[in-house]
Amino acid sequence: MLGLIPSRCSAQFTEAFNAFRNMGEKCTVFQNDKDVTDKLKECHWYVMVGNDVIGRAAKEYVYNSGKPFIVLTGSLFDVKGTNKYIRLNVNGFTNNFASMPPSNIDRWDTMQNYHKMDSCFTKMPGDKIVIAMNATTSPAIFEVDIGKWFYDICEELRDITDGQIVVRSHRKKKLPFSPWFDKAKRHYSVTEESDKPGRSTKFGDIRCAITLTTTYSVSALAQGVPVIATHPGNFVYDITRSDISESALDWYPDQDQLRHHYGIISNCEWSIEEIKDGSAMKVLRPLLDKNIITNRCWLGSKFNV
Repeated sequence: MLGLIPSRCSAQFTEAFNAFRNMGEKCTVFQNDKDVTDKLKECHWYVMVGNDVIGRAAKEYVYNSGKPFIVLTGSLFDVKGTNKYIRLNVNGFTNNFASMPPSNIDRWDTMQNYHKMDSCFTKMPGDKIVIAMNATTSPAIFEVDIGKWFYDICEELRDITDGQIVVRSHRKKKLPFSPWFDKAKRHYSVTEESDKPGRSTKFGDIRCAITLTTTYSVSALAQGVPVIATHPGNFVYDITRSDISESALDWYPDQDQLRHHYGIISNCEWSIEEIKDGSAMKVLRPLLDKNIITNRCWLGSKFNV
């Protein structure tokens, strides 16, 4: 039996839950955290929304259950608004601490065309170095002081380059960063840009993007920008550099690596129609029973279990 845990979510995610509900499998719907009781034991797998700040009790229950689950979360290719596709993470609450599907290069071509990503996988010339910040929920997720992380990156950069440093604040910044953030801006003459909803992202003048886990790195790398991904939870960590060095600032994967990897990422993205007609689960169901130990060990520190 399938357990559906929608919590409070957008209309698109509600549609997705309804699509899972109508697949023909017996299911139970739990409307909020108050419903998280021993009734969940009846379920063999779960589908839930991925927002970090809601559904905590449900996530903790699923973590402890050891049973497979799918998390609905925003598209990796369009993070600023609702579009046709949403991301389905298998056995992972965030980013690539999940069972990654097989590569489908044809599906990447579909994503590229749909999201109008031009000039993909062609390294672009640029001079500024962009440090893309995570949302301020990230310290809770990864136990990282984002302000201190930013300061340390700036300090390492100044040992290897005198290029312009730009910090790109996350659109979901709801809380102030630690004092280290302002200290870095003062000491290293950092320019700040805002990632506001609806803003058109420009990549043409960027030499390198440095990120923790933010999905900004997915778009940047696809559109020709070298990426330094400093956390293994980043979706492009496996095909980028993680060290701060002169060579890493200009290192860019080859075409075959990129197309294969983005074929994997694209196979996480599904429309409501594809959930309804079974296309999504045809790809993802074989992954359900792969209980990712890395994901559960990482999540344990968050829940203190």
